[in-house]
Amino acid sequence: MTDELEYMSGFGNEFATEALKGALPVGKNSPQKVAYGLYAEQMTGSAFTAPRSSNKRTWQYRIRPSVLHKPFSLHRNGMITGAAPGPATPNQLRWDPLPIPEERTDFIEGWHSMTACGSPESMIGISVHHYVANADMKDRYFSFGSDSDFKSSQEESADASSERRLSYLQFGLGLIAENPIQGAGYRSFVILYPESEFIRFDNPVNEHDLNRVAHNVYLETFVGVGLLGTSAFVLMLFLAWRYFRRAIALLEPGTFAWATAQALEYALIAYCVSSIFISSEQFKQLWYILGMSSALLHYAMFLQNKKNSSNAPIRSSIAN
Repeated sequence: MTDELEYMSGFGNEFATEALKGALPVGKNSPQKVAYGLYAEQMTGSAFTAPRSSNKRTWQYRIRPSVLHKPFSLHRNGMITGAAPGPATPNQLRWDPLPIPEERTDFIEGWHSMTACGSPESMIGISVHHYVANADMKDRYFSFGSDSDFKSSQEESADASSERRLSYLQFGLGLIAENPIQGAGYRSFVILYPESEFIRFDNPVNEHDLNRVAHNVYLETFVGVGLLGTSAFVLMLFLAWRYFRRAIALLEPGTFAWATAQALEYALIAYCVSSIFISSEQFKQLWYILGMSSALLHYAMFLQNKKNSSNAPIRSSIAN
């Protein structure tokens, strides 16, 4: 035999097969672009609380995603029955958020059962509920059995984004009060926020959700480097704007340098305004703008000095 044997990878009955060589991704399960234009889908039956070693799942890389299949139709056969009160549909289901009620409704009153299988008596099964609430619970509490799993995810709020951003502001101001002069250190907001009580507003699902930024450049800067560093940062922004203004005044209108200075000035103003709502990680080109402000001013001063020297009167004396 000249061909070498190729063994399947993995232990514990975990295998990988591919119809075309190179179809399976290496070192990852769901890349942004799968080879051959395939669609990555995961099929799992494990509970979300199961340890990784007990997770049983299958990654499939399909030519067409499973959501494209046509609805299944019921096959009438009276000889096949089940314990469920009605036939269960194999089609994919989704539910829109429930409307916010006008009357006072707390967490318990707002529960709506959507689907279920199994039973508490058999100690096996699962149920899915929707809830909608517009008021806090008073003189009530909610509990569930210690031998069951419970997961609650907030799907919609009256203004969930504003609540999160308000929590960022409150937490950031607290850090500033503790370290007003020198700050708490670089990226201290990202590191300390997941450990605070405000993380409940983010409803984190995985580790990536814990990596939260303040969505405010000035707040992030003040938290990290304090009053001294923030003052220097704001001074740099102001000087850059002044440099652009002076360069525009010195350059000849209509030239490429003049148009560049105008465009960069507008970009700087847009950055200063949008920094109230975005993180510094989303605008890493700021330092190029600051550098260009100084370069354009020096270039404008050079052209102005060259123009002045060429227009200066030339004095000559003729010897008799």
